[in-house]
Amino acid sequence: MTIGDFPEFAREHWERIASQLRKGIYHPAPVRRVFIPKPDGTERPLGIPTVLDRVIQQATAQVLTPLWDGEFSENSFGFREGRNAHQAVRHVEGAWKLGRRHAVDCDLKAFFDTVKHDPLLAQLRAKIGGGKLLRLIGRYLRAGVELPDGTHEATPLGVPQGGPLSPLLANIVLDPLDKELTRRGHVFARYADDFLILVKSAKAAQRVMESVVGKQWKRPGPRRRNLLKLGANPKKVHMATRSRKGYWRMSRNKIVHQCLNNRWLKEQGVPEMKEIWIKLHYGDKSRPVSGV
Repeated sequence: MTIGDFPEFAREHWERIASQLRKGIYHPAPVRRVFIPKPDGTERPLGIPTVLDRVIQQATAQVLTPLWDGEFSENSFGFREGRNAHQAVRHVEGAWKLGRRHAVDCDLKAFFDTVKHDPLLAQLRAKIGGGKLLRLIGRYLRAGVELPDGTHEATPLGVPQGGPLSPLLANIVLDPLDKELTRRGHVFARYADDFLILVKSAKAAQRVMESVVGKQWKRPGPRRRNLLKLGANPKKVHMATRSRKGYWRMSRNKIVHQCLNNRWLKEQGVPEMKEIWIKLHYGDKSRPVSGV
């Protein structure tokens, strides 16, 4: 269906669709996967929703945006009303004039394809509750994609680029990053999943780069503090903080297992393979099952 065909379609079917939305039983169609070339020779995957789902997503975005946009960082310039890339450039130029002439250039690799659904839905739930709208957004995230050869692929992760709702969801996911950079006192500009942190020296740039990438709990002190917070035995915690073993070998440590348990991993948004398997084989838990 084309956009031009939608008004006639809506006149005939909108009452039924609106009823499904109000009852919380509407299920979006999979998005259509298309690829567009990038300057570096690779391709960027887009997920194009149906015209109907684009209309519903746009309506959802128009309702949700005022709830969040006023709380977003002043350093965030992408996908926001009244903000654009030119303003981001001027912001960077202003930092240059103040002597911040070294930059940490950060690009969150495959960001849109790797967003974890559970932490995002938790952020949404904190503001809009856990009702029908949250379930609808969850269904959009898990609607899957239809590949160019006609086959379907599940989407246990990611926010597909191409839908009207995705830019807002991306900014919601990245807002805690903006807040943390601000808390650290950094001067920065973010546009979507790219951001620049402006500093006054190469040494400062190196230090900032190390502080915002790689692995967590690299040093014995943070390891000890965090494991103690998670209930580690103070008399034995040194067995997990003073070892010279690598991250992979330390993941088998008994103390690490006790502290970084399944509940903690779920709170961090780590995908749970059993839940993914159930969703792939049995679908959305909220969908009624015939005969049950």
